[in-house]
Amino acid sequence: MNHSFDKASLLGSLRLFHNMDADSLRKLARLVKLKRFTAGASIIVEGESIVPGTRAAESDGLYILLVGRVEISVTWIADMLTLIQLLYSGDIFGEGALITGLPRNATAVSATDTTLLMLPASAYRYMREHDTDLTLALHDVLFRGMALHQQRGNQLTSLASISPLWLRMVKLLTLVARADRSTEGGYAVKHLSRDQLATLLHVHRTTVSGILGDLERRDLIARERSKISRIVIPNMGKLHTVLKDAGFGDEEEGGVGQERADGS
Repeated sequence: MNHSFDKASLLGSLRLFHNMDADSLRKLARLVKLKRFTAGASIIVEGESIVPGTRAAESDGLYILLVGRVEISVTWIADMLTLIQLLYSGDIFGEGALITGLPRNATAVSATDTTLLMLPASAYRYMREHDTDLTLALHDVLFRGMALHQQRGNQLTSLASISPLWLRMVKLLTLVARADRSTEGGYAVKHLSRDQLATLLHVHRTTVSGILGDLERRDLIARERSKISRIVIPNMGKLHTVLKDAGFGDEEEGGVGQERADGS
C-alpha cells in the first residue's frame, strides 16, 4: 500500500488544501507523520522551542487536525491558562514557531482523542531550503488557515459550553468538596494539589491551572494562595446549576449535598 498516496488524498480532501496541486500534495504527504493523542494530552506547550538538530526537531512541528478537537490556550496571569481557540478537523496549528523559530506562544491540548498529521520541523527546514514551490504552496495554505482562525476568534464565549474537561473539573470539585465552617456558607477542597487533580482527570497540570483560573474569574471558586491545597467554593449551588444546565450528570447532587451538610 502506498501510504504517501493515501495521505495525499487525505490532505486533498481538507478544505484548506483544496487549491494545492496534486504534485505538491504528494510531496507534502511524504514528509508528514501520523500522530495520535488521547483526550487531555498536551500536544504543544507554551514556551517550548523547536531547536534544530534536537529530538524536538523530529518529534514536533506543524499539526494538521484530522479527527477530534483541540483547545488552544495562552498564559495571561502567572501560570493560569485562558482558552482562546477551539480547533476542529481540517484546522492547522503550530505553524508560528515553525516559521519564525521562536518559542511556542500557546499551549495545545487534546479536548478529545485526536488524530493528526505532523510536519516535523526538520522536514519543514529541508523543504524550505530545497523546494521553493512546495514551500510557497504550503505557506498559501497556512495564511488562509490563519485568516480562518481570526474570523472564528471572537466566537468563543463560554468555556463551559464547549469543554468536557471544564465540566469534569466542576463535577470533581462538587464530589470532593466538604462543608467548611471557616468559609461563609461555603465548601472547601483541601489536600489536593494541581498535580493530583491532573492525575484524577488524566490531563496535564497546565490544563488544570487553566480551568481553575477560569473558574476563579467566574467567581465559582476562590483559591487561597497561602494555603496551597485549599480551594474554596462560596456557592455550591452555582456549580450544580452549571452541571445541570450542561446536562452533565448531576444525579448525585442530592445525596452528596446532604452528606456534606452533616460535616462528613
